[in-house]
Amino acid sequence: APEPDSVREGSMPDPLTPPRPKAAATERLRPAPPADDPSRTAAAPPPPTANRLAHFRLLRRLGHGGMGAVYLARDEKLRRDVALKVMLPELAADPDARDRFLREARAAAAVAHDHVVAVHEVGQDGDTPYLSMQLLEGTSLDRFLDRGRPAVAEVVRIGREAALGLAAAHAKGLVHRDVKPSNLFLEGPGRRVKLVDFGLAAPVAATPDDPRLTRPGSVLGSPAYMSPEQARGQPVDPRTDLFALGAVLYEALGGRPPFPGATTLAVLTALVSDDPTPLAELNPDVPPAVADLVARLLAKNPADRPPTAADVADELAQIEAGADRTISPKQTVRETRHRKKKTRRKSMARTVWTVRLRTWRL
Repeated sequence: APEPDSVREGSMPDPLTPPRPKAAATERLRPAPPADDPSRTAAAPPPPTANRLAHFRLLRRLGHGGMGAVYLARDEKLRRDVALKVMLPELAADPDARDRFLREARAAAAVAHDHVVAVHEVGQDGDTPYLSMQLLEGTSLDRFLDRGRPAVAEVVRIGREAALGLAAAHAKGLVHRDVKPSNLFLEGPGRRVKLVDFGLAAPVAATPDDPRLTRPGSVLGSPAYMSPEQARGQPVDPRTDLFALGAVLYEALGGRPPFPGATTLAVLTALVSDDPTPLAELNPDVPPAVADLVARLLAKNPADRPPTAADVADELAQIEAGADRTISPKQTVRETRHRKKKTRRKSMARTVWTVRLRTWRL
């Protein structure tokens, strides 16, 4: 089941952020989770006994989801605060599930990159596996978008940094499988992107016989950002994450998800069979180069998407570098009018000097 909005692995609520306002209809039309989404009714897991786990002192719960709970905890060995993800008791009771959790957590810990949340420690206390992570200060992209539609340049930067984080995960053999706004954390005043929550990550070369935390044929993830092949329960590769990144960029630029729907089934049906509304119709300020890249990321056929996350990051970097030349239709109209006025002024100036010159000669 997808993590709720309150769960941002390795994160703290932003103390400087006011309560989330309701987004204006013209800014971001993000629907509530479908009525049949099991995350709407998920019960909060009980805290571990005596608020302690191994050498961690649990201070308070930051959030919970279908796989575990995240706590603000004090690492008493290293004397620092961390975000501690603890596996749900009903899952931890299964030895195979515990082994898979620890194996995949260690794989995520191997991804060391500026745009991926750092994993400090993976361990087990009795029958309870845990994951200690970097505690981030800032807010999620999900909450950031609720403040209003960001500038196109900001979205391009966020997309580039997210693509770099995905490229690092893919290079280590992991497919994230749950890229969405609430799993992209904007750290600090510079809003540096950190990719979080590898709870649904799977090996790149996964086969039906691989012993993973999610069983073969199961459909796990967030429907609004899920690729068609993931929705069908088919094998996935890194291009699945690229589709999800395209859905995130589309929502950030257009103010709504590419495949809205009142129920999970409606969303999944739309993403498999429908084409999203062109971005230019939702936001005329989106440059053609950006709209074209997002459209390719959202291609139904994985072969029609960009080959790698690194390629996406490079393309977004080129768009950033040529931002002065990559302008929207509105900007084109404004600049054309400005050039015409400037040309008319120069023409009038030349006419005045020509008249003066002829008068002087006479």
